[in-house]
Amino acid sequence: MKNRVIIRIFLVFALSSFSLVQSAHAKVDSINCYIQVQDIWDLDYNKSTVKIDFFIILEYNNKDSLNFTLLNGTILDREIQFFDSTSKHKFYIERIQAENRIKFDFDRFPLDRQYIEIILEPNSYADKQIFYSTSKQNVFVGETHLNGWNTSKINFSSTKSTYLINERYGAQKYQYEVAKFSIPLIRKNPILYFFKTFITTLISILIIYFGFLLPPKMIEPRLNLSVGSLFVMISNLIVTQQLLPDVSAISLIEKLNIGSLVLISFTILYFSIVFKYHTRIKNVNWSNINYIFIAISFSIYLTFCIFVSI
Repeated sequence: MKNRVIIRIFLVFALSSFSLVQSAHAKVDSINCYIQVQDIWDLDYNKSTVKIDFFIILEYNNKDSLNFTLLNGTILDREIQFFDSTSKHKFYIERIQAENRIKFDFDRFPLDRQYIEIILEPNSYADKQIFYSTSKQNVFVGETHLNGWNTSKINFSSTKSTYLINERYGAQKYQYEVAKFSIPLIRKNPILYFFKTFITTLISILIIYFGFLLPPKMIEPRLNLSVGSLFVMISNLIVTQQLLPDVSAISLIEKLNIGSLVLISFTILYFSIVFKYHTRIKNVNWSNINYIFIAISFSIYLTFCIFVSI
């Protein structure tokens, strides 16, 4: 009698486990997805956004799995282009125009490299477990119109996102797959763009070095050149801050500008010391001292620029 009870309990457990596995498998679906990018435009550093026009192509098994949302942006317009739910290989094609948020990397500006991401996730976190994959290449259709940048490839990855949802009987944890498309952006002629943003700094250094051509006693012309250099640097810093949003990170161009300000400040200090002691210390070739100061100060400055640029 005892053995019969054990056998019945075992059968009930086995049947319930089988039904749970069946129901779990019934809630799982896989989607093969890839995109075709039509256009990229309006890259905004201050808002950290970019607009993108693309086709999303889905090969699906269950129609309910087609409900998805854009996780890192706002869909401005969407239009179904093709929908086949009858054949063995079911296809869904939709054209989407969206404004995507970008996590910009400002540390290397203006030699920065950015990434546009399109992150798609299922609308419903509880109804169905959906797995995203890709077996076809993501492509650019024609030429993208993002001025100043090169786009060459689109990477795909599928990651898991975990949400803690407060429900009636407490917080529940839901985990599911998220499709992520990443587009690397590389500047066209980055050295030329860097020179364009750094040219005013070079001009300010050149202006203050003109002061070494003047005799030590001409302190007023030297200070006038120094003040002109400082105004150029301040203007450059203001322009740089207008290009970038208010972030705590210090960009490459800002580090170089700070180093230039330190160089200009030490040069002004040197001019003041020379003016004070040039009459007291006689038989001194101040031209040689100027050359030594220029060589040492500019070598330190150049070393600093190379160090922060690496």
